[in-house]
Amino acid sequence: MSSAAISSLEDLDVANRNLLCSIKDSLKLKNKVRGNIDSMVDPCCNDLRDLKSRYYHKIVEITENADKCFEKECMHTPLGVILSVLLTAVIEYSGIKEIFVTAHSILCILVTDHVHEKKN
Repeated sequence: MSSAAISSLEDLDVANRNLLCSIKDSLKLKNKVRGNIDSMVDPCCNDLRDLKSRYYHKIVEITENADKCFEKECMHTPLGVILSVLLTAVIEYSGIKEIFVTAHSILCILVTDHVHEKKN
């Protein structure tokens, strides 16, 4: 082999080693940056999970309180008034076709509840 070819191969070998070192340094820097980002993001994710959990529990609590209030209100409200309010809501939100089905369902539920209350 000629000295020019040997010199070119040596230069190529040096360039390859430099490129490999550069890639390793870039990988180290990327891992360091990722660690820094993870250290900032992880606490935020944990806070969001906690917030979601508290939010869910508050929704459950509000729903339970609303159910209790509705039950108390139903105990003191005549059946006709309850039906009137529910049918008005159905008309506003559903439409005429669904009124009869919904009214029948409401009556079945209320009559069943009324029968169970009399038995107890």
